[in-house]
Amino acid sequence: MEYFKVLIPNLPQNGKETLLKGYITQDDKCHCNIYFTESFELQQNLDEKLSADDDTTIFGYFRNEPSQLMNKNIKNKICLYDSVNPRVTELVLNGKVIQGCKFIFICYDINKVINSETLDVSCKELMYVRELVKRKSNYPQNIAEYAPKYRIPHMFSSSMFIQHIFNCINLLNWLKNTLRKKEKKLVNSMYSLLKWLMGAPAGLKLNNAFNKMLGKYFSYHVELWWLFLDVSSERLDLILHIYQYLGYLGLTFQAAIISDMLCVTTFHSYCIYVYAARLFNIQISGLTAMLRLFVGRKYNPLRNCIDSCEYTNQELFVGTVAFTILLLLLPTTLMYYIVFTMFRVLSLLAQYVLARLIHFVQTLPLYVIILWITRSPKLAGEIYIEEQQSSESHLMLNIKLFNKPLKKLMNYFKPPVEITKDVEWTNIISSVFTGKQII
Repeated sequence: MEYFKVLIPNLPQNGKETLLKGYITQDDKCHCNIYFTESFELQQNLDEKLSADDDTTIFGYFRNEPSQLMNKNIKNKICLYDSVNPRVTELVLNGKVIQGCKFIFICYDINKVINSETLDVSCKELMYVRELVKRKSNYPQNIAEYAPKYRIPHMFSSSMFIQHIFNCINLLNWLKNTLRKKEKKLVNSMYSLLKWLMGAPAGLKLNNAFNKMLGKYFSYHVELWWLFLDVSSERLDLILHIYQYLGYLGLTFQAAIISDMLCVTTFHSYCIYVYAARLFNIQISGLTAMLRLFVGRKYNPLRNCIDSCEYTNQELFVGTVAFTILLLLLPTTLMYYIVFTMFRVLSLLAQYVLARLIHFVQTLPLYVIILWITRSPKLAGEIYIEEQQSSESHLMLNIKLFNKPLKKLMNYFKPPVEITKDVEWTNIISSVFTGKQII
């Protein structure tokens, strides 16, 4: 009796209808294995999900009650029910119904399998599932697979200094390759985020047509950004090589390089934030203008003030329709605006912290601190006058000098260096609520 080994993502416990997509393979003993790599909650656009990549593609249908796969004419399909103890109600391979088979079900967490950097290679099934997912989504290779680019010559193997130089070069090269892979991971993460926003994020029911339009528009810009990185990869490699050698100059250069890398890798999210902020600002301005219309007021740009105004019934009707449209579309825009504004603020916060670190290292008077710790007389500046002896004819005073407090010394010997990335947080907070662009 033939048996099938089925690897399936964790099924929902609430009994929702779920569509599965995967691939059929055969092992060394000619036993068929089914690897499901994707799962979708069934929606109205089911036909878009039923596109087969090749003849090895198989679709699955799950529900907590026995059912068919929507009576679709599919070449390879399997119908399941009961998430606790999965059972098969129908199996079709190459258009033929297969009966009298045994099944071995292996459930797994697809997110952990994909994102794990230390997955045990002894489990061939999980490794193959991850390869299938990576092959489809161009997922970057494991960072741990990197091998040192430069090897130390045997004649210098006894020199600790030369070994340290080669280790630094290999470490910076590893950092460069890691950042390059992280850029692609950021693009994939952005796609996943946009797909989540195009659905029902946090259970919110958004305007479906407007939501899909915004999601596709922003996804197109992410694709443009990745295309730009792909086309300009040679020049970016040259810049990364230059940055690699600049990193030898010290901690401040390395922090500045990380800040620049952060700007490059988050540029696509910044573009989406600009569009979302502009759209949110337009809607808020429109709603404010419509509210003035209802109370018989309007903004006078010549006098820069609010004047009274009488509106006709036709103008009030158009204003009411415009206010309703803007108000109903506002939750969808607000969701995108909140998410990407959060990314922008976090990016600015990280750059601000790095700028503060650079400024602290550049202005740290280390020599003065050492003198203060050793109580050097060079830092004597606090004057204390003490009466030593007095009489009717004379007065003797003794002047003692004490070292100044460390805080005053650090401010006194502070070099004239300004913070490269100074952020006015009060303006940022006000810009967040009004939709003004945060530069």
